[in-house]
Amino acid sequence: MAADQAEPRVAVVGAGIAGLTAARELQRAGYPAVVLEKDGHAGGRMSTQTLFGGVFDDGAQFFTVKDERFGVFVDDWIERGIVVDWFHSQLIRGGGSNPDGFPRYCGAKGMTGIVEDLAKGLPFRFNSELVSIERRGDRYSLSLADGGTLDVEAVILALPAPVALNILKSCKQVPEGIELSALKEISYGPCITVLARLDGESALTEWGGLRISGEYIDWIADNRYKGISPGVTAITLQAMPEFSAEHWEDDDNRVGDLLLDSAKKVLQAPPAEYAVRRWVLAKPHSVHPDICFEVGDPTLLMAGDGFQGYRVEGAAVSGQEAAKALIRYFQ
Repeated sequence: MAADQAEPRVAVVGAGIAGLTAARELQRAGYPAVVLEKDGHAGGRMSTQTLFGGVFDDGAQFFTVKDERFGVFVDDWIERGIVVDWFHSQLIRGGGSNPDGFPRYCGAKGMTGIVEDLAKGLPFRFNSELVSIERRGDRYSLSLADGGTLDVEAVILALPAPVALNILKSCKQVPEGIELSALKEISYGPCITVLARLDGESALTEWGGLRISGEYIDWIADNRYKGISPGVTAITLQAMPEFSAEHWEDDDNRVGDLLLDSAKKVLQAPPAEYAVRRWVLAKPHSVHPDICFEVGDPTLLMAGDGFQGYRVEGAAVSGQEAAKALIRYFQ
């Protein structure tokens, strides 16, 4: 945890890639910000786990670059060895690929390495869940689940849109007349993920990623081929949103066995150990057309992958643009 170097003027809520790029942009411009995160670590769905002697990317698997604002970050990460070019084809369900030429990038040692780099030098308050926001004059009073409070000039809610809207609704912070219907249309699908160590090699080849046909599985990756789990066949298996919703309440053994059995021809070797992870807000189904959103006041903003562009790149640029909007206001 980085120590506060100055009294924060801005609270960035959420330590995923949107929140981190927002806080980084504010820091560069000389506007102190603190990042509030309900978990004990940064990253959100930019997640890498070490289990069973292997290393697994268990959230976001890769990202592309089509926006030069994000490309500046990626060029720097590549130069410093934090990010690598993984593969260049669009993967088609059923096992095919389309050589579209776009690089798919990933963290050289896992997606968490990207988050760790963004987080360096930023002040954090971990295990700090925001429960309410109250406007007091020209400032905001933030109440946290642990009983703590924070007083700031501005807030960026870098959270999944349903979570941010619940906070705003519960504290009646949204001014009258502000149209939030489009924000309410932002929706996410769930994802059940299985992390399995195999006794032997998988049948995945080349870069080690595959979208297969069927109703159960959306994505399989061999993290050994990916380069982050040397010597251990560490498989990330992500279920389809429909399967995940239908089996959300099933126990881990049932969903794990169903998914691994469905993938056995691709996996080839039997699983030695596995764990199940559930992402309730995994991928946006529908997004807002704006890159970020001003909630009735230029000092209260929403950002994240529920906005224009979505995915990793969209989330990063959304956070960056929310910070730039605040900087313009402060100036």
